Amino acid sequence: MRAALETTWIWSTRERSQKTMALMNRGTRHAETSYVDINKDIDNRKFNLLVILLFIVLFSINIGKSLSLIICFRLSSACLNCEGISLLVLVWAFWPDFDHA
Repeated sequence: MRAALETTWIWSTRERSQKTMALMNRGTRHAETSYVDINKDIDNRKFNLLVILLFIVLFSINIGKSLSLIICFRLSSACLNCEGISLLVLVWAFWPDFDHA
């Protein structure tokens, strides 16, 4: 009887440690995935800022608002960056138009 209880206790302890290890591994994988997502988000923000700065530079060298938008829009869409495109459209919509001044 005692041997059976000891065997049961050993098996239950082993199962608990395996479950604990599985949970820890899953948590580690989730943490690594979150870290990758954060880095990707930072890269997207940098790219969006660069596209908007490119728009401002192109507009300031007197290319024109529409042509600047087309160039930057093509750059964002080539990189499949939808957030960058929406930010660019917002900047374009509220940027003062000096073409006809």
